[in-house]
Amino acid sequence: MEKNKKVSQKIWTGVSFTCLFILFIWSLLWSSWLFFAILSNDPNIANNIGYQIHSWNDAREWPSALKKGANWWKLDLHFPFDNSQMHNLSICSVQQNIPISHRNDSRGCLLFSHDIPVVTSDWYNTTFDLLNFLSDSRYRHYFTSKDGFYIALCAKMHVGDICEDTLAAKNWMSLVDEFFVSANETISKYGLNVTFILDGSATSGGKRDCLQNRWANHPSMYIIYLDDPIAISSYWGDGKRLIISNQPVINRFPTLIIDVLAFLYYGKFRESNWPMINWEPDKQSVIISSAKAYVNKGISVKGGFRYAINLDPIHFQVSIGSITRSAWNERLSFSKSSQRPLVVATQDAREETIWIWIIRSDSSDVVYLEGLESYSLYNNLKSIVTIPLGSMRNVTALDISENEKDKFIWICDSISQFQLYKLNPTPDHPIEKMKEGSLKAIEQNRLSFSSRLIYYNESLLAFNLEPGDGKCSLQIKIWNISSASPTSLGTSLCISSLKGINKATFDVELSEITPEFCNSNTSFPWISIVSYSTKANQVYHASVCFNELTGRVSNNRNPTDVGESSAVTMLKEGSRVFVLSIQGEGFAYNDEQKNKDFSLAICDQIPSSQPKTLIYSYSSFEDFSKHLNSNNSWITSCHTSIMHGSFDLGTNPSAFLFPIRNKNQKIALVEIHEGVDPNDEIYTNRTFKDRGLPIPHGGLVMDSWDLFN
Repeated sequence: MEKNKKVSQKIWTGVSFTCLFILFIWSLLWSSWLFFAILSNDPNIANNIGYQIHSWNDAREWPSALKKGANWWKLDLHFPFDNSQMHNLSICSVQQNIPISHRNDSRGCLLFSHDIPVVTSDWYNTTFDLLNFLSDSRYRHYFTSKDGFYIALCAKMHVGDICEDTLAAKNWMSLVDEFFVSANETISKYGLNVTFILDGSATSGGKRDCLQNRWANHPSMYIIYLDDPIAISSYWGDGKRLIISNQPVINRFPTLIIDVLAFLYYGKFRESNWPMINWEPDKQSVIISSAKAYVNKGISVKGGFRYAINLDPIHFQVSIGSITRSAWNERLSFSKSSQRPLVVATQDAREETIWIWIIRSDSSDVVYLEGLESYSLYNNLKSIVTIPLGSMRNVTALDISENEKDKFIWICDSISQFQLYKLNPTPDHPIEKMKEGSLKAIEQNRLSFSSRLIYYNESLLAFNLEPGDGKCSLQIKIWNISSASPTSLGTSLCISSLKGINKATFDVELSEITPEFCNSNTSFPWISIVSYSTKANQVYHASVCFNELTGRVSNNRNPTDVGESSAVTMLKEGSRVFVLSIQGEGFAYNDEQKNKDFSLAICDQIPSSQPKTLIYSYSSFEDFSKHLNSNNSWITSCHTSIMHGSFDLGTNPSAFLFPIRNKNQKIALVEIHEGVDPNDEIYTNRTFKDRGLPIPHGGLVMDSWDLFN
């Protein structure tokens, strides 16, 4: 008995010692991790967060992706097969984008589709399209940039075991071999700075040992739960090829894998020149949570931290703006009301300070002009002044104009009452009222959809967009408001005779060059883009050049988009004028479901109004006008000269372009809209789950993002 007791004590002592030893080692490792984490804490860690566009498989959308700044792509390279797990030649034979001479290739083909291609769809793009795109001189500057261009090919080869000596495996490898030979020849011929990355079935991970030395000059993606765990920190075996971390972001546990990898100090990936890829979050709350987990740990990955996204790049940049400070996505304290929010902005000429002015109303429908300031673009906002606007109620216009000395703020409501202010950018006197009155001093019952203010020939001119007379449904009228009482100039210019217009907006800019569509020797000092919509949520646009006596209107009689509550803003930069048109209830061409749908070609979608979907269209005035003069109707995300896509979810948007002088940027924008209430159906209806759901906010939200001009 005594002997058994001593044995038990020895065992217990051994167990206790082992536990203490393990605890000691664990504490040592943890302390070491904390020590190195503190040493390596990077205060600028958020600056290396970026994105990779995911499953953008329609080649017609590629030019737009370039214009939006996307230089990291992931395309899905599918090897068609049938139900018997044999490669399917019939699908290849009907493909319109495969050269005729290759449609009956006995090896099959490689098609760009995330999900399994089907024979009833003959529009899939192919590796031939990608090689032609890389060879296109129109896009050469994108592919020769010193920043590099990176295309991950997520190969999907599901016909048996790749490393078995089967006909399907041989054919697939032969097609991929052939593609890389042609791709390398194209890169060499045109001096392109393009890198192809292996993903999916093309990597040597997942026990595909036969690919260990195949396509060896192309880096491969590493997925922690599919590939050898040792490869996290090792360059032996598979580890020498699997050098780019490619991990999922789990919606329910968005920080889980980041926490695990961070505990391992990100292994070999921390000092790699390749970024860590994180796929494919779309909810803003999930994106923010995972990004915070990365930033708060302070351990910067040398090659960057990128999200594989199915959303429009602008939508992603706005969603993560509060972390990266490369965009604004500010949930303001102002509540929603019956007044549509309006916004303008300007930069102090002496410093970087941004002044933002907002029209909003309270629960009693009292309308206010709110002044905010930020010491630089995308910095924190501070309230500076609140001005009640007296009897004004449904304000339809807020604008800024300036001369050599002063900047003016113009406010006008739906019955043409106006107030004019002068900005004095000092903390004590940021603004002062100059005058107030009405544009219906001469003409009674003059309504206003919107109005704009321009300083011209030493006069302040108000351009009023209003319901037309007689056969005209929508017209522009000009008023000189410099004198004591407003006086009308010339006659009104009819914009549209379309019946059923319920909302309209526009902007006006001075033009040094007569636009091509004007086709006249007459001098037209002003140009305009007008947007108007019907109750059926059809959006129309018109481009206009005019003077006080006459003008020309280029009016595409077909709808250009879907949605409501559109807003237009224009800005002259040098000799060019740029246009931003936005609207609510629009159509998002890109989300996870659409990008992956084997039966859907992104650029062939017919848009239909989607609840809460905020859409932007941005281009030069020339390109916008050319579209309106063409026989084309829809402005889509596949437009080659107009950038188009979703940027957020909400209602009643308003936007303003303004000149800025910081970094390399010359044009900035500020946008405001009503946020989405927490109990809104988009948070419970699964139809909306992939559309970039924002963090709920029952008040006003202000967005801004970088523009490419």
